Amino acid sequence: MRHVCLRVLGALVITVLSLTGAHRALAYDQIFVFGDSVSDSGNVFIGSGGLTPDPMAYSDGRFSNGLIWVDRLAMAYGESLTPSLAATDLSTQSVNFAWGGSQTGGSNFTPDGLSIVPGLNGQISGDPNNPFLPPSFSEILSFAGTGANPDALYIVWSGSNDFIIPPPNGIPPEVSAANIGNAITTLYDLGARHFLVINLPDLGSTPLAQLAGLAEPLSAATAAFNALLAAELESLEGSLPGIDIVAPDMNALIATLLAYPEVFGFIDPASQPVFGAGPASGCLITTIFPFCELSEPDPAPGAFWYDEQHPTTAVHTWAGLGAFIAVRCVREDFRRKRKYVKCVARATRKYFGVNLMALDKESQLIGKAMRTGK
Repeated sequence: MRHVCLRVLGALVITVLSLTGAHRALAYDQIFVFGDSVSDSGNVFIGSGGLTPDPMAYSDGRFSNGLIWVDRLAMAYGESLTPSLAATDLSTQSVNFAWGGSQTGGSNFTPDGLSIVPGLNGQISGDPNNPFLPPSFSEILSFAGTGANPDALYIVWSGSNDFIIPPPNGIPPEVSAANIGNAITTLYDLGARHFLVINLPDLGSTPLAQLAGLAEPLSAATAAFNALLAAELESLEGSLPGIDIVAPDMNALIATLLAYPEVFGFIDPASQPVFGAGPASGCLITTIFPFCELSEPDPAPGAFWYDEQHPTTAVHTWAGLGAFIAVRCVREDFRRKRKYVKCVARATRKYFGVNLMALDKESQLIGKAMRTGK
């Protein structure tokens, strides 16, 4: 058990697309988040008047049963995230602009077709084709007559709804990757310099893909997108002076958790009914799957998936841990193995309540997933 667990932490950190950039230890004084439901900590909930995600099934406006990965990451930096619809001061608050159901463009219909939300680029700079969106990051800065904080961390995780939402509203991988490149460039032009950019887990592994018989095409779309995103990020780092990008391979991390579920405290989703769809199955889009049976968020012990598409808070904890290790420990102590191990031990115990030094197998697998050999 010990030897498998330090291999997982070596796995979580070995596939950071370690773009050369500034590569210095950073203490961020703010965090800004842009993306979709895996990162949304309340915008859809506030925007829907408290109806979506269903408060009888989901926790505090999140598409899960508890804190999500960006909550954990922000806490590790001593920050708390405020949904952009509730934010009052971009000069002092860490703000989450992510919207559940969003794609990478300017704006789009949500998967249920009932509402329009800001896409990734719409969250950052608005959408000229849709003047009724909430104020974007750049619009708020413009109102305040200021630029983006160069010492903040800017998190971008987007793309899954480009492929999950079917044609004609879906977006091909090459356009998705270019959209993310455009979003980062816009933030850079506003003054942002430090970025955490996350690739996509295998969308074909979700219960939704399995149930719909779309596992193969969604896996292919994921692989194509991730390769294009990696190339896009390398291009940005070569063309934007002073940009600092960390791009942990979340695809590898989630694949590792699914490959060794028992090591991380999960029940193998493949051994469960309905491809492992969790206790909130039927609660995500009640207009399409009107079968929600929950009257309160389910703690879902041992469950990997909380509904047909979203993971449980336990998975989010591992994802947040992986991102933190990628940003903090690998960047600070990449060439100094002893310091790296100490950083991981300190970070995991203090901020995530996990003693990976006592979990050798998880530790090595995580490190392998999140670190490059650069």
